[in-house]
Amino acid sequence: MYSINYLKEKFEKIAKISLINPARDDAFCSIGVTTTGFTLACLRKDKTKTELDFIENVVCSPSTFMMELWGIVKKHNLDGVNCSWVLNPSQYQMLIYDELPVKEEEFQSAIRWQIRKLLPYPIDDALIDSFPIPPAQISNPKKMIMIVTAQASYIQPIASQISESGLNLSSIDIQELALRNINSLYEKDDGSTALLYLQEEASQLIITRQKLFYFSRHLDWNFNSLTQASVNQENVATYLDKLALEVQRSFDYFQSQWRYPAPTKVLVASLSADVLDIASYLAQRLRLQALNLNLHEVLPAKHKLSRSLEFQHLSIIGGVLRDELEYVSTN
Repeated sequence: MYSINYLKEKFEKIAKISLINPARDDAFCSIGVTTTGFTLACLRKDKTKTELDFIENVVCSPSTFMMELWGIVKKHNLDGVNCSWVLNPSQYQMLIYDELPVKEEEFQSAIRWQIRKLLPYPIDDALIDSFPIPPAQISNPKKMIMIVTAQASYIQPIASQISESGLNLSSIDIQELALRNINSLYEKDDGSTALLYLQEEASQLIITRQKLFYFSRHLDWNFNSLTQASVNQENVATYLDKLALEVQRSFDYFQSQWRYPAPTKVLVASLSADVLDIASYLAQRLRLQALNLNLHEVLPAKHKLSRSLEFQHLSIIGGVLRDELEYVSTN
C-alpha cells in the first residue's frame, strides 16, 4: 500500500505523542488542516455495509483547533478511530529521484545529503518519506522513487493535537495519493485513468493504472480563469482548446515514459459542470471517455453529497478511502 506513513513508532520518537487510544476497526477518518480550520470525514463500516458517514468543515483559529476537533470526535464517538491526515500541496514538497543503492536503514542519511540544498527549510527540520514510481515497460528500466518532504516543526504540533483529540493518527498522506484513491473507484480494467481536478486557483492532473499512482502535473488553468473567460464564447473556446492541449501533452509524456497506452478515461472534477460541460468537450476533442465526477454513483454515503461539498473536499474524501482499498505493489 502506497502512502506517506509516519506511523506510531515514528510519532512516538519524533513528536513524543502518547498513543493510548485503543484502535478501532469500525470506522476510519481523514482530516485536512489549514490556517482557517479543518475538514474531517468519516467512513463507517459494519458487517453489512461500508459508507461515508459524514464530512464536517469547521472554521477555527490554530489556537482553538484541538478543542474544536475534540468536540467533533466526542460528537461522533470517534475515540480510538484511525485517522489519516491529508496534507495539501502547500504543506509538502515532492521530488523525483533515482532509487538510491543503499540499505533501508541508510536511506534517511543518504537522501538527506542528496536534497539538503533543495528545501526551503533546514534539512534537520525535514520529515522525509518515499514511495516507488512504477517502472517503464522496457527491459532493465531505471528504478525511480518519489521523495516527499514536510517541515517537522509544522507537522509535529498538529500531529500531537490530532492524537490528543482522541483520534489515532495512523498515517499522513498527500493530495496526489488521496486523489489516486478516487480514481481507484472507477478503475474496472487494466487501462489507465486520468483525473482532472479543476480548482479555484490551480488545477491538477493525475494518471493512475491498476490503483497505482504514475504521474501528476499542476496546470495553470483554474475555475476562476474559466469564470472570467465565460463572458465571451470565443474566450471559452480558446480556454478549452489550451486545456485540451495540456491534457494531451500530459498523456503523451505518460506514454513516452512508461510505454503504456494513453488513458482512455478522464474524470473531471469541477464546479463548472453546471454551466460548462468540460467533460463533453474533452471527450470530443481527445476522442476518449470523459465523465463529470459523481461520487454518489460509486461511493455509498449516509447522505448524498452536494456537488460543491464533493468538489471542495475531494482529497479528504480520497483520504478516507485508503483503509478500504487494496493496492497492487510494483515490487
